[in-house]
Amino acid sequence: MIRDPLAYAGVALAWALPLPVAVAMDAQPAEEIRDFSADRPSRSFSPFTVPGGYVQVEMDLANYGHSNLGGPTGSFQTLDPVLKYGLARRVDVAVQIGGYQQQWSRANGTSSHTAGFGEITGYLKVNLLGDDGGGVVLAAIPYVKIPTATANLGNGKVEYGLIAPLVFNLPYKMTFGIQTEIDVLKNANDNGMHGNAAGALNVGFPLADRVAGFVELYGAAGVDAAIKPIYTADFGLSYSVTPTLALDAGTNIGLNRSAPNLVVYAGIAKRF
Repeated sequence: MIRDPLAYAGVALAWALPLPVAVAMDAQPAEEIRDFSADRPSRSFSPFTVPGGYVQVEMDLANYGHSNLGGPTGSFQTLDPVLKYGLARRVDVAVQIGGYQQQWSRANGTSSHTAGFGEITGYLKVNLLGDDGGGVVLAAIPYVKIPTATANLGNGKVEYGLIAPLVFNLPYKMTFGIQTEIDVLKNANDNGMHGNAAGALNVGFPLADRVAGFVELYGAAGVDAAIKPIYTADFGLSYSVTPTLALDAGTNIGLNRSAPNLVVYAGIAKRF
């Protein structure tokens, strides 16, 4: 149960802001369906929406992470689907269901292991520019995370924020993306909340007829002194099996001590 009035207010505001835009838009006719675009594999979200009336599923098949901060730790996650539905021509809604997770650590000669299921997060994506063509594409994505995780896999608090991916289409089918994000997150050592900011710079490029790659720099920092900033360099590939089905794989490499040393993953995205 959510007991924090500020959490209620933040959730309501995050979901209400784009609604006037959503109401003004119509579903996309079948003959005008845009090309398939997924939010994975990079950390940056795609500013393109799922066409009105269509369903899209994106999921990690496997995700492994390793860190040495505070002692060797590891994590594994799978079957964490993001279920998307196109509400209108430039608006979609998504629910990410926390998949099966395992976390393990060792410190001072003591080992621990936790397994279970993660949090549920809801997103509302509103494209503001370029969904159906143009050199610049921009979207606003308010989100809210609901604390549904197994004990010790989540922090038990509602968290929320706003994500704004901006993409510039470049020559030779390349793209340059800038993503900004503002969050309200739980403090590390108490039940208070703090502000957090994250951002990513992303370059996407074709490698072959059905293969594309990306390189990305990501960073996140908040005002809670107990939570250190993280910086990573991210790399990945995607393979278009069909025009509406893609497989992907990638890695995130920590650039500072507080970031995970390494994350490797593989996943799938499909539009129906």
